[in-house]
Amino acid sequence: MYTVLNVDSGHVVEIDRMVKVDFQTQVSRLQALWERYPGAEIISELNSMGAPITESLINSGLPVTGFNTTVQSKQQIIDGLALGFERGDLHIPRDPILIGELQAYESKRLPSGRTSYSAPDGMHDDCVMSLALAWSGRESAEPIVLLSI
Repeated sequence: MYTVLNVDSGHVVEIDRMVKVDFQTQVSRLQALWERYPGAEIISELNSMGAPITESLINSGLPVTGFNTTVQSKQQIIDGLALGFERGDLHIPRDPILIGELQAYESKRLPSGRTSYSAPDGMHDDCVMSLALAWSGRESAEPIVLLSI
């Protein structure tokens, strides 16, 4: 899942969603996307399989910054995303999958007092996380190309 955000306008200008696509094709599509937005920053989630993928992308010459998702960092980027919507600073396309994920996304209060954010069981949150990571990194580059795996 790739999201391109224009940080000046707050508009998501492109979404590239892939299902059952091999890694080399994903890298090729990311390279082509990055070439359309020269100087863009790529943010990659490091969790799970993200660390070796991020390393592979860096080794291929792409300017990738890793993001380690923890309960605390996830809460920060999701809260920031919600604030972006509330203030009217963030503008998304009328993409039914993205909108569906955003509408279904939920928060639960944990016994520790922290809040857990996730998609309901059986649903995905790739679009939400990609958007949240792009929005969280908007101060560092224009535009931001975000890779979220």
